[in-house]
Amino acid sequence: MPMRDPHEQGTPRARASQLLEMLIDYGLIEYAWLKEDVFTVSDGGVRSLSAEQVLEEYGERISRMITEVMEHSDLTTTQVPVPVGSPGPVPYIADVGDRVEEYTRFWPRE
Repeated sequence: MPMRDPHEQGTPRARASQLLEMLIDYGLIEYAWLKEDVFTVSDGGVRSLSAEQVLEEYGERISRMITEVMEHSDLTTTQVPVPVGSPGPVPYIADVGDRVEEYTRFWPRE
Protein backbone atom coordinates (compact mmCIF):
# COMPACT_ATOMS: atom_id res chain seq x y z
CA MET A 1 0.00 0.00 0.00
CA PRO A 2 1.47 3.41 -0.95
CA MET A 3 2.19 5.80 1.87
CA ARG A 4 0.49 8.74 0.16
CA ASP A 5 -2.64 9.63 -1.75
CA PRO A 6 -2.68 12.01 -4.73
CA HIS A 7 -5.17 14.35 -3.02
CA GLU A 8 -2.67 14.90 -0.18
CA GLN A 9 0.00 16.41 -2.44
CA GLY A 10 1.98 19.14 -0.69
CA THR A 11 0.99 18.21 2.85
CA PRO A 12 3.66 17.35 5.42
CA ARG A 13 2.45 13.75 5.42
CA ALA A 14 2.73 13.48 1.61
CA ARG A 15 6.19 15.12 1.60
CA ALA A 16 7.37 12.79 4.39
CA SER A 17 6.02 9.79 2.49
CA GLN A 18 7.74 10.86 -0.71
CA LEU A 19 11.02 11.41 1.15
CA LEU A 20 10.86 7.95 2.74
CA GLU A 21 9.97 6.30 -0.57
CA MET A 22 13.03 7.94 -2.17
CA LEU A 23 15.27 6.79 0.69
CA ILE A 24 14.00 3.22 0.30
CA ASP A 25 14.53 3.33 -3.48
CA TYR A 26 18.14 4.47 -3.00
CA GLY A 27 18.73 1.79 -0.35
CA LEU A 28 19.49 4.37 2.33
CA ILE A 29 16.87 3.03 4.73
CA GLU A 30 15.49 -0.49 4.94
CA TYR A 31 11.75 0.17 4.88
CA ALA A 32 8.97 2.42 6.15
CA TRP A 33 5.24 2.27 6.41
CA LEU A 34 2.41 4.55 7.45
CA LYS A 35 -0.42 3.64 9.80
CA GLU A 36 -2.87 6.45 10.49
CA ASP A 37 -0.52 9.43 11.03
CA VAL A 38 2.51 7.54 12.36
CA PHE A 39 5.44 6.48 10.18
CA THR A 40 7.35 3.39 11.24
CA VAL A 41 10.88 3.61 9.86
CA SER A 42 13.63 0.97 9.87
CA ASP A 43 17.13 2.31 9.37
CA GLY A 44 19.20 0.14 11.65
CA GLY A 45 16.47 0.20 14.29
CA VAL A 46 12.71 0.56 14.14
CA ARG A 47 11.22 3.89 15.20
CA SER A 48 7.87 5.64 15.07
CA LEU A 49 7.88 9.22 13.79
CA SER A 50 5.36 11.91 12.90
CA ALA A 51 5.46 13.49 9.44
CA GLU A 52 7.15 16.57 10.91
CA GLN A 53 9.82 14.42 12.61
CA VAL A 54 10.49 12.56 9.34
CA LEU A 55 10.92 15.83 7.45
CA GLU A 56 13.14 17.38 10.10
CA GLU A 57 15.42 14.39 10.68
CA TYR A 58 15.68 12.90 7.21
CA GLY A 59 15.58 16.27 5.45
CA GLU A 60 18.65 17.34 7.42
CA ARG A 61 20.44 14.04 6.76
CA ILE A 62 19.72 14.23 3.03
CA SER A 63 21.00 17.79 2.93
CA ARG A 64 24.26 16.75 4.62
CA MET A 65 24.63 13.73 2.32
CA ILE A 66 24.10 15.77 -0.83
CA THR A 67 26.57 18.40 0.34
CA GLU A 68 29.19 15.70 1.03
CA VAL A 69 28.59 14.04 -2.34
CA MET A 70 28.84 17.31 -4.23
CA GLU A 71 31.96 18.46 -2.35
CA HIS A 72 33.88 15.18 -2.09
CA SER A 73 32.85 12.76 -4.83
CA ASP A 74 35.25 12.39 -7.75
CA LEU A 75 32.22 11.50 -9.89
CA THR A 76 30.55 14.90 -9.49
CA THR A 77 30.48 17.07 -12.58
CA THR A 78 28.76 20.24 -13.73
CA GLN A 79 28.59 18.93 -17.30
CA VAL A 80 24.90 18.08 -17.46
CA PRO A 81 23.06 17.25 -20.70
CA VAL A 82 20.31 19.83 -20.10
CA PRO A 83 20.38 23.44 -18.90
CA VAL A 84 19.13 23.87 -15.33
CA GLY A 85 18.51 27.61 -15.41
CA SER A 86 20.04 30.47 -13.49
CA PRO A 87 22.69 30.70 -12.15
CA GLY A 88 24.00 27.77 -14.21
CA PRO A 89 24.62 24.04 -14.06
CA VAL A 90 24.45 22.24 -10.74
CA PRO A 91 26.81 19.49 -9.57
CA TYR A 92 25.56 16.17 -10.90
CA ILE A 93 26.46 12.49 -11.16
CA ALA A 94 25.22 11.28 -14.54
CA ASP A 95 25.28 7.49 -14.09
CA VAL A 96 22.40 6.30 -11.90
CA GLY A 97 24.41 3.37 -10.51
CA ASP A 98 27.29 5.69 -9.57
CA ARG A 99 24.85 8.10 -8.01
CA VAL A 100 23.26 5.42 -5.82
CA GLU A 101 26.69 4.13 -4.80
CA GLU A 102 27.90 7.62 -3.88
CA TYR A 103 24.71 8.41 -1.97
CA THR A 104 25.21 5.26 0.10
CA ARG A 105 28.88 6.08 0.63
CA PHE A 106 28.12 9.52 2.04
CA TRP A 107 24.80 8.78 3.81
CA PRO A 108 25.25 9.82 7.45
CA ARG A 109 24.85 6.84 9.78
CA GLU A 110 23.34 7.88 13.08
